[in-house]
Amino acid sequence: MSNGHDDITRRLLEVFGIEAREHLQAIAGGLVELENAPAQKRPALLERLFRAAHNFKGASRTVEQSAVEAICQSIESIFATWKDENVEPAPERFDVLHEALNTIETLLSENNSSVHDPRVSRILQRLSRSVSEISTAEPSQDRAEQPPPKTSP
Repeated sequence: MSNGHDDITRRLLEVFGIEAREHLQAIAGGLVELENAPAQKRPALLERLFRAAHNFKGASRTVEQSAVEAICQSIESIFATWKDENVEPAPERFDVLHEALNTIETLLSENNSSVHDPRVSRILQRLSRSVSEISTAEPSQDRAEQPPPKTSP
C-alpha cells in the first residue's frame, strides 16, 4: 500500500508530464517562428520564448526534475542573452536549442532526472558555449545596422 506522499508525488509528476509536453511544443514552435520572423517581430517572440523556458524551469524544479531544470536554465540564458544584447540569432544556435529540447523529451520519456547523465552534461556544455559565443561573436542588431568603420590609406 502506498502512502499519501507517494500518491501526491505521482499525481504531480503526471501533471508535470502534460505541462512539460505543452512547454516543449511552445518552445519548439516558437523557435521555428523565430527562425523565420522578420527582425521587428523577434523581440516579442524572444520574450515569449524566455517566459516559456522560465516557466518550464520552475515547473521542473517543483517536481525535482533537476536535469530538465538545468537545461531549461541554459535555454533561458540563451534567450536572455539574445534579448539583453539585442543580438541577431545565428542559425547554428537553433540547432543546439532543438537538440536541447530533444534531450529533455528523451529524459522525460525515460523518467530520468539525473544531471550526471552524459547526455545532460554534453548539452549543457553546448548551451553554455553558445551563450559565450553569442556574447562575443554575434553582431547585435544595432552594430549590424551601422556602416563599417572607415580605414585610413
